[in-house]
Amino acid sequence: RYIKGRLHVAATRGDGTVGEDVTNNVKTIRSVPLIIKKTNKLNLKLDEFEVRGEVFMELEAFRKLNEERGLNGEKIFANPRNSSAGTLKLQDPQIVAKRPLQIFVYYLFSENDDLHSQSENLNLLNSLGFRINKNYKLCDNIEKVLQFCDKWEEERDALPYEIDGVVIKVNSLKQQKILG
Repeated sequence: RYIKGRLHVAATRGDGTVGEDVTNNVKTIRSVPLIIKKTNKLNLKLDEFEVRGEVFMELEAFRKLNEERGLNGEKIFANPRNSSAGTLKLQDPQIVAKRPLQIFVYYLFSENDDLHSQSENLNLLNSLGFRINKNYKLCDNIEKVLQFCDKWEEERDALPYEIDGVVIKVNSLKQQKILG
């Protein structure tokens, strides 16, 4: 949650309703802006808003982290996802700062500003200095959606991070809300 352009609080998604406060740890992630760069071009107040995203480790950074841990006689992490989630919950932000965490942000919510589409949302996030995953595509029919999914199924191993698959979203935020 950002208030007056500054990161105010960061939390895990927890059980979907209540999450764990990880603000001090998220502040150590270099790709998370502590202060947003609001431009005059935006016709939005953005006095208070929330962003949602996913914290992760790139595969090469994870490999190097495990290599260092092995050399130091420390326990090797099983995979980047569990390592990232566990790192966020550590009590010591200085340890977190030494871990190669990254973030992709994919949603901005503001009660005071009217946003209409997912693609508008991503463009706004990008212009505010948030790191978005640029491997997205706005498709105008289901055939193109399926082609895009097939493309990433074939190319997923070439990505520098792990994915479960492609996330498909209805572009209209109003329709997203209606669909639940």
